Amino acid sequence: MKNEAYEQVRTLFRNYGPFDYVFWDGGWLAQRGSDRDAAFFWEPGKYRDPNNAWPVAVDNSDFDKTGRSLGLMGIARKYSPAVICNNRAGWLGDVTPDEGVEKSKGRCEQIIGRNA
Repeated sequence: MKNEAYEQVRTLFRNYGPFDYVFWDGGWLAQRGSDRDAAFFWEPGKYRDPNNAWPVAVDNSDFDKTGRSLGLMGIARKYSPAVICNNRAGWLGDVTPDEGVEKSKGRCEQIIGRNA
């Protein structure tokens, strides 16, 4: 499952980007816990931990210029440096979407406000 997710994110960003906005969803595991609870598995940050118990195969991985393996946000920023991402993958995002009637806060709200 982790290999497939990394391959799909890499393929999407490399072949179909750049993107303006990505809404991550489903960072939790087995429909339990929170996005943050599953961050150790998904490794959503800029880099992956080489000691993680659930590695990603080299064929499904992407790397920076130094050869360090990228996490999900690292892949996103490599191919779409200006992409705006939410925080639903267990990683600090550019915006924090409110799931309800509250207005979203963060970078996206500033950009939308400028263009209104």
